[in-house]
Amino acid sequence: AWGPASPLTFSLSTHNTFNTRDLLLNASLANLPQLYLSIYYITFNGLYTCVAMAYEWNALGTKRRGLRVTKEEGDQRSTHFLQLPYRWALPIAATSGVLHWLMSETLFLVRADVRDRDGKLIDLESFSACGYSPVSLLALFCVASVPILVTAWVVTRSLRQRVPFAAGNSMVVSAACHPPADDVDVHLKKVMWGEVGRFKDVGHCSLSSADVGEPVPGMRYA
Repeated sequence: AWGPASPLTFSLSTHNTFNTRDLLLNASLANLPQLYLSIYYITFNGLYTCVAMAYEWNALGTKRRGLRVTKEEGDQRSTHFLQLPYRWALPIAATSGVLHWLMSETLFLVRADVRDRDGKLIDLESFSACGYSPVSLLALFCVASVPILVTAWVVTRSLRQRVPFAAGNSMVVSAACHPPADDVDVHLKKVMWGEVGRFKDVGHCSLSSADVGEPVPGMRYA
């Protein structure tokens, strides 16, 4: 451990014995928190993916942009390599790596081989257990609290709505994809969401590569 290790150890077995079973149990105990950190990363990555999707969708109402697809054509844009914009993906991945390293320094397998003067292993005095470092544990909690606080700040920020929120709902997305009949190959061009026409007292909003107007507050749209 990079910090001072505690002289105390703990084990899954009732005795710190030196057999294969106890060695595997203590190794599992030392590495089990790594699984929780992986779930921690997946949870935060999924949360930020939803936030990024909301920003990406809402941005279609402020500026013309190409659609994000796996294999781009025309003005289309490729999907993000790490599922998220680099400004989000890299800090999340780096934080996850630091947390895994700190956890490995906080909780680790201890194996003591006791030998006699002839170099023969004394099984009854040798043992395996889990050691831990209080300093590493404190650093782990401090680092783990940073993404929690940052995420709380990100998700509570107000987003000025430009496009009706979809939240990944395919019906809402479909409703925003009905451009005028003369607007062809829209999916290959840069598009923007806005008012594209009116029929009597009812307006229509859609993603379009043509000129779009800003929706009028209080007016009915379909």
